[in-house]
Amino acid sequence: ECAWDDLLVPEHRALDVRPTLGLMFGGEDLGALRAKLARRPYAKLMDRLRTRAHGFADLEPWRGVGRWPNMRKPRCYRQRGPEHIEQLAMRLGGFVGLIDNDAKLLRMAANHALALAHCDTFAPEFQPTIAGSAWEQRAFFEYRYAQNLIYAWDFAGCCVTPAGHQLFGQAISTKALPWVMQSLMRHPYVRTCNQGAYFSWGALVCLLALTKLYPLAHEWVDVPVKALDETVNTCLGPDGGAFEGVGYAAATAGHALAAYALLARHRGVPVESLVPERLRKFGDYLMTMISTRRPYGAAIKVADGGREGVIVYQDGLGLLHRITGDAKIGALLAGMLDQDEHEEHPTTPGAIFSLVFGAADLPEPAAQPAVFNVLPHTGMLCSNRATVDGQVRLQLIGAPARAGHAHDDRGSFVIEAFGEEVAIDRGQMGYDDPRCGTIKFARYHNLLIPEGPDDLLPRQLNPCPDATLPAGEGDQQTLHASIDVTAAWGDLVTACTRRVDSEEPTRFTIIDHATLPTARRVSFHVHSKHPWHESETGWVTRGERAQLTVTPDWQPEQAAGEEDFIDGEKQPVHHLTLIAPAAKTHELRTHLRVEPVR
Repeated sequence: ECAWDDLLVPEHRALDVRPTLGLMFGGEDLGALRAKLARRPYAKLMDRLRTRAHGFADLEPWRGVGRWPNMRKPRCYRQRGPEHIEQLAMRLGGFVGLIDNDAKLLRMAANHALALAHCDTFAPEFQPTIAGSAWEQRAFFEYRYAQNLIYAWDFAGCCVTPAGHQLFGQAISTKALPWVMQSLMRHPYVRTCNQGAYFSWGALVCLLALTKLYPLAHEWVDVPVKALDETVNTCLGPDGGAFEGVGYAAATAGHALAAYALLARHRGVPVESLVPERLRKFGDYLMTMISTRRPYGAAIKVADGGREGVIVYQDGLGLLHRITGDAKIGALLAGMLDQDEHEEHPTTPGAIFSLVFGAADLPEPAAQPAVFNVLPHTGMLCSNRATVDGQVRLQLIGAPARAGHAHDDRGSFVIEAFGEEVAIDRGQMGYDDPRCGTIKFARYHNLLIPEGPDDLLPRQLNPCPDATLPAGEGDQQTLHASIDVTAAWGDLVTACTRRVDSEEPTRFTIIDHATLPTARRVSFHVHSKHPWHESETGWVTRGERAQLTVTPDWQPEQAAGEEDFIDGEKQPVHHLTLIAPAAKTHELRTHLRVEPVR
């Protein structure tokens, strides 16, 4: 068993239950916070977190002490597996224990934090620690272990003696902070993508915790703040959008908003005064990408950040709603808080931020994609129109030049009807699956594909050297949109454009124009989770709520609808392919109609 009784307040002694570091809130805020979290929709999430926290009670944290945290043997971090539940024991045990004044949970969180602090290193593998090594895989594990230790230190620090507080400071300042700072110093690219927000948050939460213990730690705070500002203004566009997909974009925004919230409290200024304009506009991106499907938080699955299910992390929504006053963000947060399921991610700042910073009163739960919106820098177009049977939503997909984490999807579309995706984007799977590269290919997206010299279904240029940005106009009834994707096909075409016309929500006409250097075939592709069959009116796929019929206003040379490969959840997908005869110029009109399944 543990041998750190000198680091814990004796069990018989009464605890002064209040935040120790006060990074998010102080003891004076506990009464109002407890009252808010006792009301819906916050109470429902609190109950789920409470159940999860108590589920860790039988763990023996001292058994995780070793050279590497919570592991019997080292592993490389890209080898994905179940997240270490000890991180959530620190986070949730501390927070729930603080809110509920539960000494048992508080001591559990403190014990897990002390176990982590006793490990030789926070690294996930042995390579960085051997003599003569310059190995590193960025500080993903180091900052994530650190943030959860700091949560336990802040929320459950009342259980820890002064010597224990010194141990926490020593562990954070020697086993986490140097590695996080190295990632920010050594790799300029991280400030152009999600990683810059992650590591800036990690460095900042470490330093702000250390300012409560070390007199001069505050001198270092401006360094990660500069990196954070640069990251936000680089990887978010002037329209508030991002090109890595909603999963990455929401995580980037969540980490950044959490960092600005703690910084604002540290400096004693309103958080609104610190948040860059591009991050303030992030809600416009969310409402352009959010799905009409359930659960709340589902989004259009584009790029590597396109994952099935709840991929809009709650971490930043409370802060974003507070900063912008956008009722749609508040309604989305209310829906996510009030759902029956919640997956707390030990790798992100966590839903605690929305519990703490969310407004006391939220709008009624709703997911409200824009009726029509174009993100002119990000390259996304959204149309969402109401019918008597429910919403019909179309997304036309483009991107800025040289977008990273991208798929071959320039000009692709996604259609949702009556709460179900009927023309799908397959999304992405974990990077430990070698098929994660294949799923990006053009043939697995809803595209017109020009035949290549050696391949009927060639890839797009990825990254694409030039921007491919949709444009158009729309309202509750009509939609007219277009995109030029010539740059995505390189030498295979001299021109390639797509137009979508829709005079009423359930009918679309897609007009594809392609001019090729020599006479070659082109193929029209649509993907569904359900089988295709040919009928008198065209090719039909029928889901649980919606049916899609694809009718070419041209004569295909070949046509097939068959099961082909998988989606990001590794489930089978059904692929409709319509091939036009060889020609130098193609002008193809294809009609799509959605209907409810009765």
